[in-house]
Amino acid sequence: MPIEITLLGPTDEAYRKTYAAVQDAIAYSLQPVKLTTLDDPAQLRRRGIEVAPALLVNGQIKATGRVPEAREIVTWIMNAALLEEPH
Repeated sequence: MPIEITLLGPTDEAYRKTYAAVQDAIAYSLQPVKLTTLDDPAQLRRRGIEVAPALLVNGQIKATGRVPEAREIVTWIMNAALLEEPH
């Protein structure tokens, strides 16, 4: 089952940098990832997010209002992958 990453926010410079960091992290992690991008302000409000861009991994808010580094995103992806493995 792929890890679900959602990037929310208006398509501005911070959003584009976050998108690029996510793409780099996906490539580095070698994990199956489904990336969804949403630029609808209503989606932000529904999730209780006040500052964009916002990045969610498997529904959990990982970053808001900043551009996370690719290595940080890789950590989130790998942690999510570990949680998904059968024990």
